[in-house]
Amino acid sequence: MRLPGVQSAYIEIEASHSYSIGYGPYAVLWVAGEAGWYEINPSPRYQALYDTTCEAITAYYHIMDIYNSRTRKGIGVREQRKLFKKLDLKEVFYQVSPSPRLALPQRRI
Repeated sequence: MRLPGVQSAYIEIEASHSYSIGYGPYAVLWVAGEAGWYEINPSPRYQALYDTTCEAITAYYHIMDIYNSRTRKGIGVREQRKLFKKLDLKEVFYQVSPSPRLALPQRRI
């Protein structure tokens, strides 16, 4: 979270013991340091890695939303597994795909 009028500084967290992933309209990563929790705002050197990580987090949560929308309360584990086996993975990836990179490639015939 950025506060207006407050300057930020780049710091390095060397001994992190925990991390947290937030997901709202976009993915956010936090890391725990000795003095508290810090939102990760990567240096330009690590921006591409950070963006890829956030894209993967977003894809994960979209996939979980799809699977959770298919769950039904009151049915057993075996019935739930049958429902998930019927779910076409290719269709899930196309629903999740925010960019062509996450979509499955087209099969060539």
